[in-house]
Order: sequence, then structure tokens, then C-alpha cells
Amino acid sequence: MDAQFDRLHEAISASQAYCAAMHACSPTLPPWLHPASVVDRSDLERFAAEMHVGADETFVDFGCGNGAAGLWIAERTGASLIGVDVSRAAIAAAKTIARRRRLSSRSRFIVADAAATGLPGGNADALMSLDVLMFMEPRAAVREMRRLLKPQGIAVMRTVESLAEPFLPTLVRDYRPIFRDEQFTIVHDEHLPDHRGP
Repeated sequence: MDAQFDRLHEAISASQAYCAAMHACSPTLPPWLHPASVVDRSDLERFAAEMHVGADETFVDFGCGNGAAGLWIAERTGASLIGVDVSRAAIAAAKTIARRRRLSSRSRFIVADAAATGLPGGNADALMSLDVLMFMEPRAAVREMRRLLKPQGIAVMRTVESLAEPFLPTLVRDYRPIFRDEQFTIVHDEHLPDHRGP
């Protein structure tokens, strides 16, 4: 699957049509920000607010893709960012965007598996994950999230859950028990309505 994500991120980086389509869907995004999932400025503002990070703090973007969402939050909050993704193409794009945004001194991007990032444990003040948990082995990924966070660290994420049979082997019906098993306290959980047809 790593090669598929590499192809995806290479295509995103090279496609003006993709960028135009994303900004047509999310016109509030700044022109330099074109993530791999549909997100708008209010989504990013909510992530930033709920992570409660600021200067002298660090957050991890778990499955960061091209890093643009995390870099926007780092720029907005003054916090430092560590982006982790399995795709080399995504990480290369993230480093380029960080350099262009003059955020290289407050950002670091690594190619790593979600279950074993190699990062030191207990150092992150917060962690975000935007539309990628469904592509990871959930228990291993959530265990690694818990390991990376400080004891009172905050995790904020958005993901898809299965309403029927999973269309991916990693997709589950309800992620909450997995987070509870790893000693996360779920403060807020919001489910969108089921949009399946009749």
C-alpha cells in the first residue's frame, strides 16, 4: 500500500487540476494548502483549538500526508510539528512546503510506519490525525499514539468508521473501545449521520 500512497501524493503535488478542485470544494483554504482529503479552514481551526498547543509545545501529525494541514496549525499556533507518514513522496512534499512557508526550523517530517514511528515516547503535547486512521492497523496505531503523547497529552482526530461490512481490512465499526483500551479518555465524540442511500 505504501507504493499506492506514493503515487497518490506524487499526483497531488503535480496536478493543478487537483489543487483547483480542492479549492473549489474548500474556498476558505489558503492557496498553498491542498490536502489529500476534503478539509476547510474551520476544520483546521477546530483541530488547532482542540489540541490546545502553542509556542514551546510540540504536536504530531499522524499520517501527515503532504504536511500542509499540520503546517497551517503550526503557523497559526506557534507550536512545533512532527509529521509522520508512510509515503516518501508525501514527506518530500511536506518538507518542500515547510521550506516555502519558512517553517523548517519548527517542523520535522519522517517516513515511518504508524505502529512503530521510532520517535521518543512521552514527548508530544498533542497529536492530530486527519482521515488516515482507517488505513492503519487500528490497535497498533492507537497504541503508538498513546506512547508518543505526554501523560496529559491530547489527541484530536477525524476518521471513517464502517456502518456495514468494512471495505478495508483496517476499517472498524467503532474506534472508541480501541482508544479506551489504550487508556485514552474520550472527551468529545461526534458522529455524522449515515449517508447511505435507501
